Amino acid sequence: MAYAIMGGLAGATLLTLLFLPALYLAWFRIRKPEPDAQGQGCPEHQVTAQADAHGVEVACT
Repeated sequence: MAYAIMGGLAGATLLTLLFLPALYLAWFRIRKPEPDAQGQGCPEHQVTAQADAHGVEVACT
């Protein structure tokens, strides 16, 4: 019985850490911001997200 409990906890942990975030990204259609003209991404404090009928768009401000 201990093996079943340990296996269930391990399976639930993997689902929570891997499957749920991937499902969230797919459901809300969150995309990475495009790099700027110099090929660099946004600093984290300048990232904004806007939601519309087609999903969530993440962009630099």
